[in-house]
Amino acid sequence: MQGAITSWQTALTAYQSTNDRANEAIVREKLTIAYRQIGQFEQAINYWKEALTNLSKLGDFWRFPEGGTLAHRTCSNLQSIRAK
Repeated sequence: MQGAITSWQTALTAYQSTNDRANEAIVREKLTIAYRQIGQFEQAINYWKEALTNLSKLGDFWRFPEGGTLAHRTCSNLQSIRAK
């Protein structure tokens, strides 16, 4: 899992350098999942909060074919992390 985290952090740095907030949010979601899987819940929550900050700047344009938005999914996942 550490290899995946390192790769996602490298990607996050690249997206930050180009101010690509949409992909930053996606990478932060991936980091959240990784940290949750290894039991680092505080780190996972921090990445979710940062993803939400990015999404709030983008608006609700991220829509999934099955319905809902990335912002909605992010909020739902944050609640599941807090429940643990």
